[in-house]
Amino acid sequence: MLLGSSDSEMSVEKAGLEARTQAIQGFFQYFGALAAERRKNPTDDLATVIANAHIDGQPIDNLAAMSYYLIIATAGHDTTSGTVACADAKPHRTVEIAGQPRLAARCC
Repeated sequence: MLLGSSDSEMSVEKAGLEARTQAIQGFFQYFGALAAERRKNPTDDLATVIANAHIDGQPIDNLAAMSYYLIIATAGHDTTSGTVACADAKPHRTVEIAGQPRLAARCC
């Protein structure tokens, strides 16, 4: 409900504000648990970097960490869905840009 807000099937009017609120809460629950795990058991990934980040020598708070996770999740979704939509709309361009990622931005 958080992603795809420009999709008429996913709009606040159709899905409801409550559904969107639940989706956001779900993100924060998932990423809260992920951050706690990565603080306890760090690994070599971005989730660990965010969970253990410091700003001005102070650990970032949970809201900041959750916000970074949310930005990354939504940015990744936007990039992927845009790329897939482009490939679906113009399959001939998919072959043209294969192996040339710099051309992907001009696909559609």
